[in-house]
Amino acid sequence: MFKALDLPAEKAGGGENFAEVVRTRFKVGSKTIGVFVGEPVEVYTHWEGEYPNSKFAGVCTGENCEQCQEGNKARYSMQINFLTTDESGTPRMTIAEGPASFARALREKEELKGEGFFDGTVIHINRTDKTAFAIDDIKPTPELNNLQTILAELQPFDLKAMYEARINKQLNNADTSTTTPY
Repeated sequence: MFKALDLPAEKAGGGENFAEVVRTRFKVGSKTIGVFVGEPVEVYTHWEGEYPNSKFAGVCTGENCEQCQEGNKARYSMQINFLTTDESGTPRMTIAEGPASFARALREKEELKGEGFFDGTVIHINRTDKTAFAIDDIKPTPELNNLQTILAELQPFDLKAMYEARINKQLNNADTSTTTPY
């Protein structure tokens, strides 16, 4: 699942035609329980300014990307459908998104546990600092106990189509600067 990701080298030292999107973000200190669904998608975005005050400047449009040609290097992130629960315990499909360090941690866990490990496995993700993630398999919580039934009822997002829609929207609309990326 994760070994096919083309991760960037380690550093030294929204489409309106889609259902409402809920994102699962992994902030430092957060602990999240859920199940990955489907295959991950690699996303490259451009930002202006320095973190944490950077401003979204658009998605990378690929080979002829104007922002890349202007020297604004694209940042890597990985997205995957993620079944989790809301505050009331109701299962919901979200999009889990994280940086290269998150994708690396998932790939390392998959290499350790074996191909297919994440298929139907309830996991606990603990982001311990900016670049470190602890990932453990756990027993399903009561809300996620009947995975097959839940997955049959909840539709995953078409992440590739969503990314392509963002690129198409950007190419057909000159102003892509916003403070929210989706």
